[in-house]
Amino acid sequence: MGITKRQTHIPSTIRRVVRPSLIAASAFVFATSVPAAAIPAPAGLHESSKLKAISTSVAKKTVQVMCANEDDAWRAQAEAGVLGPTADPSAGMGGLAKPGASTLYLAWSTCDFLLERLRDGHPDLIEVAASILTLVHESVHLRGVREESVTDCTALMLMPSVAVKFFHFKAGSITLSNLMFYARLAHGAKPASYKTLC
Repeated sequence: MGITKRQTHIPSTIRRVVRPSLIAASAFVFATSVPAAAIPAPAGLHESSKLKAISTSVAKKTVQVMCANEDDAWRAQAEAGVLGPTADPSAGMGGLAKPGASTLYLAWSTCDFLLERLRDGHPDLIEVAASILTLVHESVHLRGVREESVTDCTALMLMPSVAVKFFHFKAGSITLSNLMFYARLAHGAKPASYKTLC
């Protein structure tokens, strides 16, 4: 006697409902487990793998961080609309990210201060505070958060742990307190739409 498959009787109505659900569930798991395809850097910008790790941690998904090669390239890309329709180079914007996207863009000066700090350098603390706030703020946008006030207040709350984990600040130190003081000053200098919650 040969081995046979055990046949189970499943009514056809259940098979018609269950099978598409299983296929859809499988497709969802596959789609959410595959990272978004990397986009090439626009002219005048380059991808930063060092900042990518930080942004990925904050955004809670794999992202790309594009740094301008120089501030003129940043302004040119913003004026050309490559960075999006809301990019106003005259606003002194240090970064930009479309909510829910997988790529954020940073001005040259923002990247420069962040990368110098990552090299364990000691750039101006005021500039480092504004730059970390910008990176975290734009990374929060990549989570899908649209409202600027929610985004900036979330960034301010996350910033101490990001500064300690990635930027060589010691928890509870005076330097970290000063960093957060300057970050709050940078937050306070932003338009009203960034400050309605905090």
